[in-house]
Amino acid sequence: MHELSLIGSVLRIVEEQAVAKQFERVISVCLGVGELSNVEIQALVFCFGIARRGSLAHNAKLSVQTIPGEAWCEKCEKSVHIGLRTDPCPWCGTWGLSVTDGDQITVIELEVE
Repeated sequence: MHELSLIGSVLRIVEEQAVAKQFERVISVCLGVGELSNVEIQALVFCFGIARRGSLAHNAKLSVQTIPGEAWCEKCEKSVHIGLRTDPCPWCGTWGLSVTDGDQITVIELEVE
């Protein structure tokens, strides 16, 4: 389950920001999770509930926003939405796509005190 490792990285980012911005408690964390990131949202939420114990985010709420999968089609020369890395171009049907967005996980917002 790589979601636990991802949440560990998120909590390290939170700790680094706590030092840099001098806050003492995290009220909420908003994550952006790419549609193509191979992250199971329910597992991510579950892991956050476990990993936050004893951290600045001990009682924090987690919200997740999905970042749509986007790719560049070499044949059409346009940006297209894809739900899976194996999807063909929805316009021309070819597989000459390069992922341009939606394969990341990012901290969008922290609410802190």
